[in-house]
Amino acid sequence: MEYDDLRGFLNLLERKQELIRIKESVDWDIEVGALSQEAIERDSQAFICENIKDYKDTACRKLAMNYLGSWKRIAMALGMPENSHPREMVKEWRKRHKKLIKPVFVENGPCKENIVKGEEVNLLQFPIPKLHMRDGGRYALTWHIVVTRDPETGLMNVGTYRGMLLDKRNIGMLLVPYQNWGLHAEKYRKRNMTMPVSVALGVDPVTIMTSATPYPAGVNEYDVIGAIRGTPIPLVQCETNDLMVPADAEIILEGEISMDPATFRMEGPFGEYPGYYSSIDSTPKHVFNVKCITYRNDAIFTCGLIGCGPHLKPADCDYMGTLTLSAVTWDQLEINRVPGVQDVWFNQDVWGTNVFVSIKKAYYGHAKQVAFAIWAAQSGAYIGKYVVVVDDDIDVHNPNKIWAAMANRTNPSKDIIVVPHTGGGPLDPSVHPELKMKTGKVGRWDRVLIDATWDDTWEERSEWGGLNHPPSGLAQEDELKVVRKKWERYGFK
Repeated sequence: MEYDDLRGFLNLLERKQELIRIKESVDWDIEVGALSQEAIERDSQAFICENIKDYKDTACRKLAMNYLGSWKRIAMALGMPENSHPREMVKEWRKRHKKLIKPVFVENGPCKENIVKGEEVNLLQFPIPKLHMRDGGRYALTWHIVVTRDPETGLMNVGTYRGMLLDKRNIGMLLVPYQNWGLHAEKYRKRNMTMPVSVALGVDPVTIMTSATPYPAGVNEYDVIGAIRGTPIPLVQCETNDLMVPADAEIILEGEISMDPATFRMEGPFGEYPGYYSSIDSTPKHVFNVKCITYRNDAIFTCGLIGCGPHLKPADCDYMGTLTLSAVTWDQLEINRVPGVQDVWFNQDVWGTNVFVSIKKAYYGHAKQVAFAIWAAQSGAYIGKYVVVVDDDIDVHNPNKIWAAMANRTNPSKDIIVVPHTGGGPLDPSVHPELKMKTGKVGRWDRVLIDATWDDTWEERSEWGGLNHPPSGLAQEDELKVVRKKWERYGFK
């Protein structure tokens, strides 16, 4: 890797002319979100706002965004050639994360250069933006990691979950029960205890990518971060709890969440990843009460524009989510011993909802096994509304080829299978808001398998050259060799 922390990565981007520093005054209220949106649509560089309205003399005066907003920047974050194909990035992630490297624990770190506690805590010292016009407020937590600990096993979990600024010491959190920290929260609730929580903002890109990946309960994301980076991540203990956080992070928030519904406060709405408001109302949510903030000198706040959806080109969360979801879902198929998987891909324009899998088809029902293995995983709770399985001659990274396979290789009454009334993505805008409340914020999906592989019950036919499906009409390799030899003689350049 050519960097050690977020600052190192931003400097790398700047050297590669992939980052600009904005000196012009920028308003934290809506303008930051609109700026990020326009930069995404123009395929522009990452940026750091260095002149933010109302933040000239505060503890934090800088805001970085869009720094993972292209495949080129993702490749740079992974230390791979800048022109690497996403397929190769998925394979590389899978290769690396199987060789876990445990973190190292250090006594101190840059994240503790400044420490404020108790009444001195003031989240308004940080340039927290309001990203979308209809958002319920300023979202402090969009691009960060949340650290919790299982009260039974002592194992830590690292994840990324949204949080809205309520006042100078409190953040309203979306705490989904089937996510890993939701499982922790239920154990604290049964013990009538508050849950210690720490949040790190301004972490290196591999750390945020790993945090946003749905690794199963029991996997220590810090071990995965070390594996992807190829070196242990240095961790330091928090000031007010026993949680461990990245020593090189820009900002650490320490506090707790009460499980008592009487402490809940209104949070939302927020323009979430599908690109729509799944609800236009605020609802009572858990509250993260911040008791201590530590931060680096000249700290950099980080934020992500969520909710680009179908209206805009992909953003940071779309690129990195596509990469890591593809990797862990491919792993899930491997764990369940589904053979013949050639590629797995989540298109970056539809985060998590549609998954495309190519297989070397081996037996009757092979595609069904793929779909049910994906749905059975813990991550399957909110991914894979549509699973499309194709033969290994179809490029799952090319939506047009997938459409062609669906057009030419499916018999809808047989090959499109609907599994009704399952749990599903709670932020899916097609799920009615009242239904989400009835299902305990789980939502409900009718899941679909589209088996776009050739029908393996057909007989082999001599006129098809012994195949059990119509042959391709393309020229054969020996025929093409003749043409290629004569290419310039034909008059082509």
